[in-house]
Amino acid sequence: MSELPIGWIKTTLGDVASQGQYGWTSKATDNGRVKYLRTTDITSGRINWDTVPYCQDNPPSVEKYKIESGDILISRAGSVGFSVLIQDIPSTPAVFASYLIRYIPNSEVNPKFIACFLQSPNYWRQISDASAGIALANVNAKKLADVVLPFAPFNEQKRIADKLDTLLTRVDSCQSHLERVPQILKRFRQSVLAAATSGRLTEEWREEKGVDGEWENYSLGDVLIDIRYGTARKSVYELKDGTPVLRIPNVVNGKVDASDLKFSHFDKKEIETLSLKADDLLLIRSNGSVELVGKVAIVDKEFEGFLYAGYLIRLRFDKGKVNPRYISHYLSSPAIRSHIELTARSTSGVNNINSEEVKAISLDLPSLEEQAEIVRRVETLFAFADRLEKRYGTSYALVEQLTPSLLAKAFRGELVEQDPNDEPASMLLERIRQTREADQASSTSKKPSRKKDRSTKEVRMLKLSEIQENHLSAILKERGRMTSEALWSASQLEIDDFYDQLKVEEAKGHLREIRSSDPDSPRMLEAT
Repeated sequence: MSELPIGWIKTTLGDVASQGQYGWTSKATDNGRVKYLRTTDITSGRINWDTVPYCQDNPPSVEKYKIESGDILISRAGSVGFSVLIQDIPSTPAVFASYLIRYIPNSEVNPKFIACFLQSPNYWRQISDASAGIALANVNAKKLADVVLPFAPFNEQKRIADKLDTLLTRVDSCQSHLERVPQILKRFRQSVLAAATSGRLTEEWREEKGVDGEWENYSLGDVLIDIRYGTARKSVYELKDGTPVLRIPNVVNGKVDASDLKFSHFDKKEIETLSLKADDLLLIRSNGSVELVGKVAIVDKEFEGFLYAGYLIRLRFDKGKVNPRYISHYLSSPAIRSHIELTARSTSGVNNINSEEVKAISLDLPSLEEQAEIVRRVETLFAFADRLEKRYGTSYALVEQLTPSLLAKAFRGELVEQDPNDEPASMLLERIRQTREADQASSTSKKPSRKKDRSTKEVRMLKLSEIQENHLSAILKERGRMTSEALWSASQLEIDDFYDQLKVEEAKGHLREIRSSDPDSPRMLEAT
């Protein structure tokens, strides 16, 4: 933003929008008469009003916090900096929560232009610098008002907003289509396994070979020569001279992933008993997530000599009866996964399948020759899916960069052509300044007109340096008991300053909280 196009100027959000207004403080509830828009409702950039809750405690003046079309709401804490331009409002009155700050763009500014800037990389860099807070990053209205904005001539603002609207809609559509790819690939792999373990995948192969299509039924225990739980010995990352120990995180998509290895020392007997050999199968026997129980990984030759942890079971097969890789695919098929999850599911929080239950799993076996053909076909199709998944990952990463790239280009003045006949932004900004000063001057001498620009309808917020030490308790003495929300509304303090002052006056004994026997009653405060 060091060099702007001719006709542009640097300004701030505060120069082209109303003073920031903090929202209402309340709890959310499922039923009520006033919708309560929160930070979590705007982080996607869109609002689903059907899922927005209601205020448990409505503000004394709904009009003060009522959301209107054209408002820009920015989150000041938690998901700091997320924003939304209000374009559609529900039939039910809606107010915004205290963790949101409202800005109303001046009537001579294109609100979509401002809203688009609040998504741009330039904006996010400034938000990152402005955020503060140890436990919870936050910004306040002043910091947001000071955000530097590259300001285009009014006509160009509209051209930029319209162009971005078209392009970003296409980007969103592209992302939406891409986001379906992982689920499509998952269904594809499941279909392949279902076909493989039912005989459909090799149906033509059997016809060509003239092979009998009858498969024999066994239990898994019938084809095992050993089934054994892993070691209970503790393993650590730092012990690089020890023996590698495979754990649940190493069982990934049917294979051993050794990117996260731990190590331990073992005696000779443990190594002889628990060392892995090529074509062993590791099975997860216990986990809080039932979807992980029964997941398997085939041991390749490079992992021979590794040991395995106690939440895993090692399966070693009679290769004269079965191809271990066929069993790996068989145990991953949809029907067997459903059986394992049903067997392992527990209400205790730890789902488990034991060795006897594993051995009892029903197994349909073709000949060893057909098993090998099934493995070949499954792994060929899976390799194809893996290549698609890799291309998807690359494509999605590129699409994710499109939005920030387009926004950066827009606010460098490179997205649309400049028109030398457009009024320079400096003149527009000066007119906004003069109009605002005139409105503020007139507001002190007469009642504001109904036609007055909404961006000038500002509530004068007090600073802590401007108030008496008993500011809040004085309000309570004058008006009687109040909820903390009503007291904040009357205090004319920003929310952070209000709570700081509240703590000070409570500590000095100027005010106190009234305890109620009803846990659902609102918190009431009174002067002492």
